[in-house]
Amino acid sequence: MFSLIRFFEKKEYVNDFLDGNLYMNSIGHFWTMGQPNPQDDFLEGTTETLSVEDTKNKYGMEMPESFSSHILMPVMNRVEGYQFVHILCFYLHEYDAALKVATRIPRSIKGLGKYAVKIDDVQAFVDLLYKKIYREHIYGLMGPIEYKDPTAEYEYMDCFNKYKTHQDEHEWRFALIPDFEKAKEEAQKLRYENLNKDPAMPVSQYDKSIYFKVGDLRHIARIVDADLLIQDAGKVYGEDYKTVDELPIPWVERRKYIELLQSKRIPVSYQAYPEQYFGYGPRKAFREKVLEIDSGVKPIITIG
Repeated sequence: MFSLIRFFEKKEYVNDFLDGNLYMNSIGHFWTMGQPNPQDDFLEGTTETLSVEDTKNKYGMEMPESFSSHILMPVMNRVEGYQFVHILCFYLHEYDAALKVATRIPRSIKGLGKYAVKIDDVQAFVDLLYKKIYREHIYGLMGPIEYKDPTAEYEYMDCFNKYKTHQDEHEWRFALIPDFEKAKEEAQKLRYENLNKDPAMPVSQYDKSIYFKVGDLRHIARIVDADLLIQDAGKVYGEDYKTVDELPIPWVERRKYIELLQSKRIPVSYQAYPEQYFGYGPRKAFREKVLEIDSGVKPIITIG
């Protein structure tokens, strides 16, 4: 089974969250470089990683040999439209109520915040999010992050992919385009601003936050001790729980059994099988909506 854990820097943010006021930053907010904040990632929104030759063939990007010979990894192409997507991120935590064990949380997670809230009923939380985006016709999608090898080439990536340098975060996220038409207008304004800017000046990025309101969450979520989570995660579930490095039956094996149940149309709760994406269609459909906002691509190149 799985629960969702949200970390916060300030206690007032915790109360806001429990009131159902979900604070969501835009991906553009995280497009900073050289900052110490562990949540910043300028590679968010990478949609493909190509060789130098494939990049040249697809985009007509000419690179002199003296430059291309120093490129260490595949070219990471980041789609500009993703800066207008807002995200809400959680730690996806694994436990077994029958065996009374919970998996250890890496110490690096402590950098995400001093306070924590645990979603006990993940199915109810997912239902709340889904019902709101469905009722208000908002483009949103939720599900786990898949972690990729930064040295490999991939034809498809989206905002549910990150690189393995972040895999300790075990992230599950809710991604949202709160106002699609407004996002397109903002993208046009930003593109115009950057085209008419002095090339020596930094490129402007979209950096805005929103509140996504879903109503009181205290019936499905509770405050937990963030320090205890790191020291002995099992104790957050109960005094008789133990903390283990991994569950006795690996997730790969449990997933096969769950997928067998699903093939027989037997319902499985989301907290038992969180590797599902709910919201506006499948992942590819959500990415297509992002591309409609701004399909411009920015190559990110690692040299050495």
